Amino acid sequence: MLDEPEPGLAARLRDGTSEAHRAAERGPFIRAFLGARRATTASTGSTGPTLDRLTYRDYLVALWAVYTALEAGLERHREHPIAGPLALPYLYRAPAIAADLSTLFAVTPEEQQPVPAALAYAERLRELADHDPALLVAHAYTRYLGDLSGGQILRGAAARILDIPAGSPGLAFYHFAQIPDLGLCKADLRARLDALPLAPAEVTALVAEARSAFARNAAVFAELLPT
Repeated sequence: MLDEPEPGLAARLRDGTSEAHRAAERGPFIRAFLGARRATTASTGSTGPTLDRLTYRDYLVALWAVYTALEAGLERHREHPIAGPLALPYLYRAPAIAADLSTLFAVTPEEQQPVPAALAYAERLRELADHDPALLVAHAYTRYLGDLSGGQILRGAAARILDIPAGSPGLAFYHFAQIPDLGLCKADLRARLDALPLAPAEVTALVAEARSAFARNAAVFAELLPT
């Protein structure tokens, strides 16, 4: 009988972060995000946390800090055999986030102070860029596949929080203008991950770093919307 082939990196990352992924989806921040009412018709009597326009602004500011650090690291290591294949400018979100902050709040991200957990997350990414760029792949996986998948569901919820139509300017973060087919793009990302030249120990390290990425994201959420 032939041995079953070893699962690729994409499957290892998916399986290794499945519990953290479920916890994130069920956490108070995402529940508040998805359950948001229009600002003008906010429900009364709710006992749970709510997500308003100012919290959403702070969310964008936190994301900008994280994506700026990640994308600077990926660009710096475009020729790296492991990090390089994930340096894909058509996925980069920092410019879109800056555009949304300008459109919605008339501010630049540099003028804002991210929550401490976002600063710590960004510092971890800069540390990896300096000392272990291969591990940036775990964060690229966590962020971009999330944006292309569940992140698309958040687009309508964001419009409700902001009290704007779903097709309005100010939602560029959710729109991948250079990608005509998000499904094909996700398949390509998984193929890129599976093709990376990794030793078993490196795969294990990437899965652990991806779990850490979820934990860091959860810490950002907890500071944005304390329960």
